[in-house]
Amino acid sequence: MGTALLLAAVVGSGIMGDRLAGGNVAVALLANSLATGAALVALILTFGPISGAHFNPAVSLVEASQGGLPWRDVPVYVMPGARLPDIERGAVALGVLTNHAEAGRSLALSLRREREAIAKSLAAVPPLTTYVDAGFGTSIQRTTLLARLIALAGGRLVGPADGVATVNAKALHRLDPDTYIATTTSGVTLARLRSRPGLRTLRSVAAGRVFLVDPAVARADTTSYALLHSLAHDLHPGAVKP
Repeated sequence: MGTALLLAAVVGSGIMGDRLAGGNVAVALLANSLATGAALVALILTFGPISGAHFNPAVSLVEASQGGLPWRDVPVYVMPGARLPDIERGAVALGVLTNHAEAGRSLALSLRREREAIAKSLAAVPPLTTYVDAGFGTSIQRTTLLARLIALAGGRLVGPADGVATVNAKALHRLDPDTYIATTTSGVTLARLRSRPGLRTLRSVAAGRVFLVDPAVARADTTSYALLHSLAHDLHPGAVKP
């Protein structure tokens, strides 16, 4: 989002400077620079506490090369919506960039073997319908890394797919998922669900198959593989060992 807003500010300030300068190139450049600089300061102040204001992947790579950012965190900023194979390819690329090509390939192969082992364990296991509660009646978008991890862990997401539409207790009863996942930021717990008459009779709630997941852990680095294993074990404990 920060990158998109910065791009809009750069393009918009260029158009503004051209229209207001009356043909004076120097004035147009000055207006463009001032507006872009002001927008960048505002974006840094807004997004800095959230993501470190990493608007340009090249900046993230340079910071990592200078030791200011761990290399394992670089894919989070370069490929925020990555799939697991993208993370594996990223490990190889980062190894080449840092002159540790063999270590990068070794890490990528290790991650791929871990992913493929879980897929093999679940090959003959039917997926479980899974609802993800993100709070305030919303679920998660199907394009997020967390959604992809749940699918790889043997879950079939049900409910709204846009991250905006909401569901009520009646709609949840129609879905009646096998498992119920709540994000840690939603404030939802098994005890809270069981305290609500309209939700305590859901199959997943009655059976205690309600799991909490920290969405911040679903990030484009090696921590996602640990989350994948945890999800697969929670959903299919008989097929995937702890």
